[in-house]
Amino acid sequence: MHIVILAEKPNQAKDISQIFKNVKRNNGYYEITDNDFFPNASVTLTYGIGHLVGLALPTAYDEKYKQWRKQDLPIFPQNFKFEVTKGTKDQFQTVKKLLKQADTLIIATDSDREGENIAYSIFNQAGVNFSKVTIKRAWFNSQTKEELTRAFKNLRPASETYNFYLEAQAREKADWLTGMNLSRLATLLFGEHHIQETFSMGRVQTPTLYMIFKRNFDIEHFKPQDYYQLKSNVHSDKGDVLATYEKNFTERKNLDDFLQQHQLQTENQATLKSIDKELKSEYSPKLFNLSDLQKFANKRFKLTAQQTLTTVQSLYEKHKLLSYPRSDCHFVTENEFTYLTAHLNDYLNILSKRIENPLKTPNKRYVDNKKVQAHYAIVPTDKIPSEEALQQLTSAERHIYLEVLKRTVAMYEEPYQYEQTIFTFDIQQVDFKAKGKVVKNLGYRRILQDTKADTKKEDTLPDLKENSVYASTLLTETKQTKPLPRYTEGTIIEAMENAGRTIEDKENKQILKETQGIGTEATRANIIETLKKKNILFLKKIFCIVHLKEQRFANY
Repeated sequence: MHIVILAEKPNQAKDISQIFKNVKRNNGYYEITDNDFFPNASVTLTYGIGHLVGLALPTAYDEKYKQWRKQDLPIFPQNFKFEVTKGTKDQFQTVKKLLKQADTLIIATDSDREGENIAYSIFNQAGVNFSKVTIKRAWFNSQTKEELTRAFKNLRPASETYNFYLEAQAREKADWLTGMNLSRLATLLFGEHHIQETFSMGRVQTPTLYMIFKRNFDIEHFKPQDYYQLKSNVHSDKGDVLATYEKNFTERKNLDDFLQQHQLQTENQATLKSIDKELKSEYSPKLFNLSDLQKFANKRFKLTAQQTLTTVQSLYEKHKLLSYPRSDCHFVTENEFTYLTAHLNDYLNILSKRIENPLKTPNKRYVDNKKVQAHYAIVPTDKIPSEEALQQLTSAERHIYLEVLKRTVAMYEEPYQYEQTIFTFDIQQVDFKAKGKVVKNLGYRRILQDTKADTKKEDTLPDLKENSVYASTLLTETKQTKPLPRYTEGTIIEAMENAGRTIEDKENKQILKETQGIGTEATRANIIETLKKKNILFLKKIFCIVHLKEQRFANY
């Protein structure tokens, strides 16, 4: 029996090769002998260089497509053609030759839709006879030796993951149809208006660009409007309390009429009508998926979406410290919870933190086998780095690793608990309210308290008695409405995830909700980078604020 293992890229193949006993390196592949994994079999491990095979250009169908003409659109192939990617032909020939010799194929590309697509695209282009080979899948969520060993000891039938390939193929073909047709059409139409440029259109790229354009347009045409707030500063010997009337006034006349109607003066008496107290609990945030991590890193460290993805990829692939990076999941299974629990003290030592009563049983907020499909959340692996190894990481790698560590460890802490108190003051039969918090248990914030989001000062209220009467000073504040802020890379990612929120059509709204918006965890950062490389977007200052470079096409 001859077995061929197909990895996605050279480094991945190298990691896989290290779990076997006898390995010989050749040009473009490894020869493996290991009876523990593959008794009495000849085994070859080879690899792609990312995409060895891709969709062919329109000229592969007809030479007439060299010239862009409206009458030739749409280009809609009945059968799509594929071709070997430029610069990878030598490696493809090596892989093709090996595949032709195989009785069993093991897919060991990245465990995601695109990894599946890469494998089957190579198989198809190489002319693999699927009726004569057995195909299996090595499915792994990290590239540690332990995880790869587990994956190859528990190979899955290829049928379990084949649908990922079908989905990726549908996306790839949809991207081709959109890009090849609309890019030509837009270029030709703008050319009729004497704008002689090549315009790039994309299935995800163009809606993303429109969202940014719409936000910029709304900001530049925004007209601020005044509105008025009514407040009262209640004076007590234990400290002043600023209470607010909960409705705003859009017209000054309405405010003046209200003051006159209730005979509210500058100086009034305020009766503490009621004190409402409620104990509230707040659990630690969800475990990171890629989009959440990109949003967090953009806000916290000013990293672009692509920089975050590159950093997480390095921590996964090179350092073996984090699990699979392109995850869209917020949960882990009980298996991951078991190994995370076993290493909890190691993680806490790295963070110089303690948890007095760590969670012993899985919490469904974070651990749910049914919620994990292809991949679980981004969490630390069971590889524990030394202090020296941590110092050798880049600044971005260290920041990202420690934040993932904190977010994961925080799920073992108790909830943050606080008592919310609401004072309701009666001033001339008008209710003014003041809210405050008293912390009862820091809980998970003991782990996350050094992040900006968790160090904000809590409002506190003095110890006042119900039905007591106090002097108060009426205040009116004039404010202005503000436009929504310009997008940052983090908020663009969020807008892409939630693109359906602004759609009125119910069917499309539901589709976008089910598909988690436009783009995927793997592609959103690349879409933003593409728009920047084409000089359509640029970043302003350290805040990663995204602007359209120019809006001169708005009228077309």
